[in-house]
Amino acid sequence: MLALAALCVLVAAAAWVLTPRPEADGGAGGGGGAVPEQGAPSVLAPAAPSSSERFLADLERGARDGGGPSAVAWEVLGDLPGPASEVLSAYRAVPTASLAVSGYLDLKGNVWGAVVRDSRGWVDVVHVSTTEAAERTEVRVARLAREDL
Repeated sequence: MLALAALCVLVAAAAWVLTPRPEADGGAGGGGGAVPEQGAPSVLAPAAPSSSERFLADLERGARDGGGPSAVAWEVLGDLPGPASEVLSAYRAVPTASLAVSGYLDLKGNVWGAVVRDSRGWVDVVHVSTTEAAERTEVRVARLAREDL
């Protein structure tokens, strides 16, 4: 339940990162941002199967084709740091992407999340969680496009 609340905070951060801000006021106060439309995609939507090697291509294909996945997920054997590191390495290879925020979402270190922003207009919300025994780790990435917010 705590992980779900933390995921909601990450989604809110992603929406804040994507919201255009007026620059004329020097950043002080003012100007609301875009309000999400009813029916905007959920980061909890069903995810298509993927892997650490191809998740970015799967998400890109989904955005380009319009009918592809807006969320992908996969499971690996082992503890959380390895898969989380692989995800961040994949984003490092994308010159237009930058890490907005990341960190553990629970006190035990079993859930980690990140928000990655791309200058082409999308934000990815990453959720990585492991079992108590650290035997299996699930990775889930949801892509939100500017027009979806």
